[in-house]
Amino acid sequence: MAELEQILQAPLRNAPLRSLEVGYTFPVSRLPSDYILPWGELPRFKKHIYGKHETVTFAQKEKSFTAYDKGREMAPEALPERFGGRAALRMELEVKKGVKRFCGREVAVWDLADKEFYKFLVNCWSETYFRIPKAGIPDVIIPGMTPKEWRDALAAIALKSLGSNLTEGLIQSAYLRGDISRSTASRMRGINRDLLGQKEYITTDPLTEELDEMVREVTLAAP
Repeated sequence: MAELEQILQAPLRNAPLRSLEVGYTFPVSRLPSDYILPWGELPRFKKHIYGKHETVTFAQKEKSFTAYDKGREMAPEALPERFGGRAALRMELEVKKGVKRFCGREVAVWDLADKEFYKFLVNCWSETYFRIPKAGIPDVIIPGMTPKEWRDALAAIALKSLGSNLTEGLIQSAYLRGDISRSTASRMRGINRDLLGQKEYITTDPLTEELDEMVREVTLAAP
């Protein structure tokens, strides 16, 4: 940081940060879009998909989380040798403004050299990734099932795919608009709880498991 001050010929110790970005580029065995495709909607973020799922951004007014095909972005320049010919998936958390609100305090440029602050940013990046709902693979055992069990299994899969945050939001919005009564809303929430208590009918996609593990490794490795 001191070297950067010399280059810029300006003091940075108390210079406030107006925006920041934290990210990591993963070498992956499949196309980055294969890892991104199962991602659902992130509550309170607007989802944008570009190309054939080569890039996905979850955006708010002050921050965003983006995953994209780094090799495609760099083309025609090749990825560094450390990728060993594999594809590269880049995931970034960007705070475009409101850094003080995001971090809970005023942040200066020199804070970027602080290990605790760096770990805080990595944890925020990791937590945002894990908040994104990921579609799984339906795993319904049909032999011996009754029609009611089959219906409940399909409903449980649909609820899991949509996410409890989204379905709760739909119920709450309908109640606040006056479209349904309080008792109806309560019964609907009860149905959700019953379905969530059903046998797990969705298994995690292997590519999601692979990426989850890599994200955990990067997070734990942060000093």
